[in-house]
Amino acid sequence: MKKPFRLRILSYMGLVLLLCFVAVAAVSAQGPGTWVSSFTVQNPSTTETASVSVEIYDSSGTSVWTDSTTIAAGQSQLWYVPNLSGLADGRYSVVVSSSIPVVAITNLQSSSPNTGGSYGGVADTETRTTLYLPGVYYEYYGYISAIALQNADTADADISITFYNASGTVVDTLTDTIPASASAVFDQADQAADLGTGYIGSAVVESTNGKSLAAMVSIYGNNEYYAYNAFASGSTVAYAPVIMNNYYGWLTSLTVQNIDTADAMVTLTYSNGVERNATIPPNTSWLQYTPNDPDIPVGALIGATVESTNGKSIVVLVNEGNFNNNSAASYNGFSDGSTTVSAPVIMNYYYDWITSVTVQNVDTADADVLLTYSNGMTKTATILPGGTALWYQPNDGLPSGFLGSIVITSTNGKKLVAIINEGNEVTSEAGDWLMCYNAFPQ
Repeated sequence: MKKPFRLRILSYMGLVLLLCFVAVAAVSAQGPGTWVSSFTVQNPSTTETASVSVEIYDSSGTSVWTDSTTIAAGQSQLWYVPNLSGLADGRYSVVVSSSIPVVAITNLQSSSPNTGGSYGGVADTETRTTLYLPGVYYEYYGYISAIALQNADTADADISITFYNASGTVVDTLTDTIPASASAVFDQADQAADLGTGYIGSAVVESTNGKSLAAMVSIYGNNEYYAYNAFASGSTVAYAPVIMNNYYGWLTSLTVQNIDTADAMVTLTYSNGVERNATIPPNTSWLQYTPNDPDIPVGALIGATVESTNGKSIVVLVNEGNFNNNSAASYNGFSDGSTTVSAPVIMNYYYDWITSVTVQNVDTADADVLLTYSNGMTKTATILPGGTALWYQPNDGLPSGFLGSIVITSTNGKKLVAIINEGNEVTSEAGDWLMCYNAFPQ
């Protein structure tokens, strides 16, 4: 008998029927506003149907809602949380169990201000007793972070979160106990006295009694919202498919955290050949703001590779933003690629939402790439080593109103990574209408 595949989703749910712009009773998640979410599960198999069950837990670890379904090979299913019968307004965590491996993402949005973000579900095999957070903030140019931490174990988890500044000094430590399957939020706005205005740093999360954890981080401020998954492990190399310097108004920053026990000697190489170097103390982070680099031309859309040249483990976070319209999103750098990756949510004017897909070749030779949409449509490209290619769904010939998924394959066996950006270019309401998530390796 196969062991069920399980995903943890740290989800913030119920509050506003955002697609219909109809307000209901409100409480807040981390940051200002009234929050609503959906989560989408994709079956990336080409042959097998997935038998899926969904269980939602409140902050005490009590199961409050369940569902079960089947998802055909190559298809996906979305649950819009405000529409779930009998589920009260509030904040919850989700466990998805499946007969075969599946992937999932959560999309979150708020009102007052209009902001949103996206992050991936975490497989049980990817939970850890120690997690790493490259970017945490308190009033850093107006940005504040909040950490959502889920206990992925079967008994209470005693946790500790240690915060570091750029020189590696510990500036604060938080402790708590989280019930099994439940989640808790730690908002850095509550640490103002210890972190101090202008704080930018990193954090390490530990379960002091050996329980498995999953986490995501929100970054809010300036009417913008970013979200990223905590890192369960690092590597000596990391890949960032989307780096921008005023590309149609879009900018990025790249943050490298050293998660090792000694200084990391780091080389950052952009796909246009520009290199930057740094020495990063243990547990701390190094930030590169793309517009400040004189050798990244205005209008550039490129990729990047970050390597620890002395063999220390690192992780990479990329923040995307557009100050012209207050749009923002985050994604995690990849430690490795795969010949096949999948994306659960692809849209072409689905309630005015659209996506773009950026694929990076992280191999040493040209990659022949095939995109297969869940409606059977395909696209192809050849990508140079270290280079990227972008598919903008409104230009791909998809039907208007399309909501589906894709599987991305290197037909000549080269390794790929991919980022999906979700946006809304139609609505007249001002707000942060950008979300971003990592495609999943298969």
